[in-house]
Amino acid sequence: IHCDEGPYFYASTDIQYFFSNNNPYQKRPLWILLIAFINLLLEPFFSLYITEYQIIRISFFISQIILLFIVSKLFIIYLGLKLNKLSEYLPLTALLLFPNIRWNILFPSHENLTILAMVMSLLVISSKNKSLFATNGTYILFGLLVLAHRSFLIYGFLIIFYQFFLKKKIKIFVKNFLFLISPYTAFEILLATTSVESYDWNKS
Repeated sequence: IHCDEGPYFYASTDIQYFFSNNNPYQKRPLWILLIAFINLLLEPFFSLYITEYQIIRISFFISQIILLFIVSKLFIIYLGLKLNKLSEYLPLTALLLFPNIRWNILFPSHENLTILAMVMSLLVISSKNKSLFATNGTYILFGLLVLAHRSFLIYGFLIIFYQFFLKKKIKIFVKNFLFLISPYTAFEILLATTSVESYDWNKS
């Protein structure tokens, strides 16, 4: 069993384990929720034929395929590819042959999430009319995806600082900062109002 498989397997199939100190990925509820949702859809069809472990492996694979589909679409938009010539498939092929993508396609590992964060950031920063900078939804989206992996927090900060250096408006900086951290803050408040202990494996 791959080192990440055990925690992700139990976290996506047992809610008590998800909120326990044994789960090193309690701070990735969105990513685990996606795996759990796919697993719930597959179970009725496959539970009589294959083991629970095999079903969760299929769930891992499908979740990575969904993630890579989104990454590919955003990368195509970023490069302005029309995909009507063979040469335009080469950059996309190069991206999908990244070692992280190839090695983690069958596992629940988070490395492909960091690639998504990078591509999303490039797309936002390279926006020709900079309209994405003015959209509160951009920072809320990055904030929500922090609940999948905290690399989105880092990239979100980079975008905010990039915009601040362009416009030098502290009010916009503070507003975007609050939009970015609000989903994660809300998650922590939710844990604080229940009997669940907030466990941060990275901090520990």
